[in-house]
Amino acid sequence: MALEEFDRVFAARPEETDLASYGCVGSFFGLVLLVALPNVARLISVPPRMRLILMSAGILLVVGGLVMRMLVPTKRVRDAGQRAKKAIDALTTLEYSADPARWFREASLAMIDAFHSGGPWTVGTFDFAQARKRLGPALPRVVAFETLLRLERSIYPVFTEFSSPPAPDRTAGS
Repeated sequence: MALEEFDRVFAARPEETDLASYGCVGSFFGLVLLVALPNVARLISVPPRMRLILMSAGILLVVGGLVMRMLVPTKRVRDAGQRAKKAIDALTTLEYSADPARWFREASLAMIDAFHSGGPWTVGTFDFAQARKRLGPALPRVVAFETLLRLERSIYPVFTEFSSPPAPDRTAGS
């Protein structure tokens, strides 16, 4: 039941289009327009008014593209963090025995939205140590579920802490 609920929650996530990439493309074309316009305008004798309109469009593309590139990922990280915090709040009050399916759904949401990947980068969306404290008595069950998901679905660790393997015993056999 646990893995099926995780799979259902994961599949139900809305498909996100990468709008930040459009910002990069817009900035690139705006920059090309600004660099090429003076030379091209002289060659084909573009009227001054049209030159002003094209320069304005180039500036708008560069600035708008940069703003889009910076703000869209920030909003998505914030939204994922809010969804994860809402799920964590639900886990602190939700009794597992009352509704196991809902419990697994909230735990799945917390772990799915714990990270946001905006392309070549991945970032955590909330303070994991603080979330562990907030979970209180629900933490052992959440950690057990996460351990299952790490083994079966290869998720990033969220509530389990990294631990290094034990150091080899150098005194054995001496």
